Amino acid sequence: MSTLQIEKYIAKLSTEEGIKESVLEEKLQKSILKILRNNHSYIFQLLYKYDVSESKAQLAFKQINDEDIALALAKLFIEREKQKIYFRKLYSSTTNNEE
Repeated sequence: MSTLQIEKYIAKLSTEEGIKESVLEEKLQKSILKILRNNHSYIFQLLYKYDVSESKAQLAFKQINDEDIALALAKLFIEREKQKIYFRKLYSSTTNNEE
């Protein structure tokens, strides 16, 4: 799985295509694990791009093994994307109500 697939999975969540969160989490974990093993620095670029909390990311990297780190990071990406979805809906409904 490529790094573009990570972005594709996150996009599926943000467009609400009905993908189950557990399935998304598993797919993200596998992709992130490959990146951790092959291009470790790219994970930091993705964390920055998706505006994942630095303190939460640091906690994720304190996990015992790469699989656990990848799972923790997958959950953080999903959590952050859910926050973005929530705020987009909140502000789009606020904007629509003002018109």
